[in-house]
Order: sequence, then structure tokens, then C-alpha cells
Amino acid sequence: MMNKKAIAAFAAGATLLAGFAMATPAFAADGGANTQSQEVKKSKADLKKELDTARTAYEADTKAATDADAKATAAAEALAKVGAKPADAADQSVKIEEDNGHLKVTTTDAAKVKEKGAAEKYVNAYNANVDAQAAKTAAEQDKNVKAATYLAAEQAYSKAPEPKAAPSDDQKKAKAVEAVKTAKLHLDDA
Repeated sequence: MMNKKAIAAFAAGATLLAGFAMATPAFAADGGANTQSQEVKKSKADLKKELDTARTAYEADTKAATDADAKATAAAEALAKVGAKPADAADQSVKIEEDNGHLKVTTTDAAKVKEKGAAEKYVNAYNANVDAQAAKTAAEQDKNVKAATYLAAEQAYSKAPEPKAAPSDDQKKAKAVEAVKTAKLHLDDA
């Protein structure tokens, strides 16, 4: 059986892999060619807006993942404080059963209030921990997806060509004078 640190490390690794697995098909599906053509069609300003939106989403999901991690840690500590899972009553009148990833208490003897209370305390802490750990994993996966989106937006923005500056009045005049000179040379040749 793995200890809590090993479980946490395993979950973190699995979450990281899941995030990359979710992000990879988006990049691999078009081989990158379509992404570049989309980048060319978008202006640098539009790509900057997408980058800012992706950064905001990533930062929000990073905070949510941090909050979920804190709640998961608190739930695990609360479960540890409750102690070990109480044994079922010898006559099976109070027992803890599996219920779709959670636990539940079943009792057939209302007189066993003390045993039922201990079992319910454990079951409540166990179920809260299961839910908090699942929320933490989901938040980490969301954060990893947003990180991939943010990275893609950052790369698209950095690869986009800088917008060309509008020509100044002097440049326009010089170009017009050059066009007139060229036209006069062609006219003289004719």
C-alpha cells in the first residue's frame, strides 16, 4: 500500500500527463501547418488579446488548483484525525459499505448509537476526502489545459509579424515624386 506522499506524487504525475494528453491532440491534429496559417490571418493586436485572455484563464485556474490542493490537504488531515476505519459490529448490525467510490453506514440495530456515530464520523470524513481529492485532480487538469492554451497563444503572439507603420507624410511625398520622375522618364523614352 502506498503512503500519502507517494499517492500525492503519483496523482501529480498522472495529472500532469493527463494535461499533456489533453493538449497534445490539439497540436498534433493539424501538424502545425494550419496553426501557422491561422496566425498569419490574425493581427498582432488580436493575438495579444488572445494571449491576455489565455493568461487570465491560466492564472484563474492556477489559483483554483491551489485552493483545491489546500482543501484536499485539509480533508486528508481531517480523515487522519478521525483515525482508522471502525470495525463493523460483530453481529453486522452496524457496518460500513462501499457506495460508488464513497462509503455509507448501514445499521439494523437502532440501539447501537455509539457504533453508528463513530462509523458515520469516519464515513463523512472519508467521503469529504474522496470529493476533495477528485476536485484537486480536476482543477490540476483544468490548469494544465489552460497552461497549454496559454503557451500556444504566447507562441502565436511571439511569431506574429510586427504591424507595419503607416508611412509618414514625407515618405508619401517622396514616393509620389519618385513616381512622377519615373513616369516622366517613360514619357520621354516614348
